[in-house]
Amino acid sequence: MSTHPDLPALVRDVAACVRDIGCQLWGWEIESVDYKGNDPQDLVSNLDRRVQAALATRLQALCPAGFYAEEKDNRPIEGLTWIVDPIDGTTNFVSRKRDFAISVALYDGSEPLLGVVFDVERGDLYSAIKGGGAYLNGLALDRPVDRPLPACILEMSIGTLRNLMRRTDAGLLNISREVRATRAMGCGSLAICQIATGRTQLYLSSRLRPWDHAAARVILEELGGVLVPLFPSAQPGVDPFLSGAPLPLLCAASQALADDIIHRYFSPVKDN
Repeated sequence: MSTHPDLPALVRDVAACVRDIGCQLWGWEIESVDYKGNDPQDLVSNLDRRVQAALATRLQALCPAGFYAEEKDNRPIEGLTWIVDPIDGTTNFVSRKRDFAISVALYDGSEPLLGVVFDVERGDLYSAIKGGGAYLNGLALDRPVDRPLPACILEMSIGTLRNLMRRTDAGLLNISREVRATRAMGCGSLAICQIATGRTQLYLSSRLRPWDHAAARVILEELGGVLVPLFPSAQPGVDPFLSGAPLPLLCAASQALADDIIHRYFSPVKDN
């Protein structure tokens, strides 16, 4: 394990850095938008790269550490490491100019230390230190109220539904009748933060990467929420959250709620 920096001071500095870069982002011009791997649903813009470069410089000045980020080739996470998504929700940013975020976490190997998620359009900044509570714009967040499944709002896209139905026999389509409503924001870090604030209670995704959930995970877990991999790991002995492989993931406001969803829809499973 590494010697940890002064986390309360560091999270304040990271929050100021992320907010500053997010505010600058509005003045920068989108000059190019490319497909990753020829996938028209997976976009990267010149501003993803510009934000990432700015974060790399400023975060290293705050705390020298490894740098694991979406728009670069990465080595396995070891020791102190920044985990960064420069623009989570690039499609939303390019197409709608809302529901996108800058996400920054600091981990020591597999141990989460701090997380910051900035909702750029709304100006909302979520932050947390492991063991130190979670905050929205500097105000402490309360633990969300427990709700039964029929009173829950589930965040899940059609693409996730399609992908997960290929791997489970448990009638996942029926979940739409078990919950109060379903929504799809299109930004993983903000979807998890919505659970932390009590605006939603559940989030299902079929392919989150470490940069999508690393920061929001710290925030949600500080409030009693959980993140649960949906299927057995394809890499035994490797932390599924940080393996780098696309992770089918359930995020829930409580362990009891997560257990209910897993029992109803993800046991038994098949792996095609």
